[in-house]
Amino acid sequence: MIRSREFLLGSVPVLAAFAALAAAVWGAGQARRAREFEALADEYMSVTQSACARCCEELSDAVGEMALSLEKLTVAGSARLTVTALEDAASGSRAAASILSRLPLGCAATQSDAAFLNRVGEYARSLELTVLAGGELNRQERDRLASLLEAAQEMSRDALCALSSGEAPTGLEELDFYADADSAHTWPRIDYDGEFAERSLPEPQCNAAPEASPEEALEKARMLIGPDAQPAGVTGGRLAVYAFVSGERELELTVHGLEIVHLSEPPQTGEDAEPANSGALEAAANAYLLSLGFEDMTPAELTVDGGEARFVFVPAEEGVLILSDRVRVTLEADSARPVGFDAGEYLANKRARAIPRPAVGPDEARAALSKNLTVTGHALALVPLTPYTEELCYAFDCTSGGGEYRVYVSAMTGEELLIQKLLRENDGFRLL
Repeated sequence: MIRSREFLLGSVPVLAAFAALAAAVWGAGQARRAREFEALADEYMSVTQSACARCCEELSDAVGEMALSLEKLTVAGSARLTVTALEDAASGSRAAASILSRLPLGCAATQSDAAFLNRVGEYARSLELTVLAGGELNRQERDRLASLLEAAQEMSRDALCALSSGEAPTGLEELDFYADADSAHTWPRIDYDGEFAERSLPEPQCNAAPEASPEEALEKARMLIGPDAQPAGVTGGRLAVYAFVSGERELELTVHGLEIVHLSEPPQTGEDAEPANSGALEAAANAYLLSLGFEDMTPAELTVDGGEARFVFVPAEEGVLILSDRVRVTLEADSARPVGFDAGEYLANKRARAIPRPAVGPDEARAALSKNLTVTGHALALVPLTPYTEELCYAFDCTSGGGEYRVYVSAMTGEELLIQKLLRENDGFRLL
């Protein structure tokens, strides 16, 4: 016993020395890895700084080209030169916005610049269409173009100054993702009708419903996807939702009114399963929508792939198809069992609408179509031209040379607005 104790006591210094040696080796390894990581980080930052500097230089050149085109507009005397200058301004805006997208976009200032460039290009395009249609730029439009010229020249100078002073965005270490929008540059406002116009989207109709508590939402979730449903989060925005999971089933409910936004579960059949015919699939999808309270829905697309049949449906109001209020249904392709439902677009866009009466008859609208088209049918549809604007149109189903097309002609002006190609594949159809 005494010898064992002496052995143990004699071993302590040895073990301590071994532990110290191991700690030293481990510490040296950690220090080496830290130095390697620091070197890699420095190398990455050097590459990022060089790339951002090049972007600033290219941005200054592109905005300068856009400004030159805007300047030419102030002295253009013919419609041909005006159209050319507007086209060049729009192209320069698009090029500058593309370059800007390569810079860090987390800060409010960069986002403000990108939005301004997009608006300049879209506004130039709208004026170009006006001139091509035989119109002329009025005094207000020319004054607005002059203010855009001054702003473009300022943006070009700012990019060069940032480059020369070393203050160009350099990467994540300088990004403030919570930057106050008040720090962004205030660019001239452009009042026009377009996708990037400075307007607010209409409030979703479902937001008028009372706000449900998390407990009320959980109770409904357990009714829909099972008693094991658990909260998975809450998201805000225009369409705030509660999210839930139960095993592999997922559910989202609106915070206001507890409407179903999304409901899904994995299909049980394989990807190679033989699909049912499209008629049976459509009947099953319509029956499922009816059980959820959706009536008078029309299929707009059907894709059959990977053992699933995915439908897009649109509703009708007063006999008019509402193309922006889309509802998606997913079925098992062979059994036609519902495994997915999504009404995000429907709930975000659904609102009270005053649908106008057509000012142009179908025969007059048909006259706008190409002579190469054979019309097989038509329907009235409210077509989203931008996220903010809709137009009542005649949707003409047509054929030409073996191809199928859907052409939209304004029911208010008789102008042809949009052409889509109808593609049929795997017993499904979609519009391109």
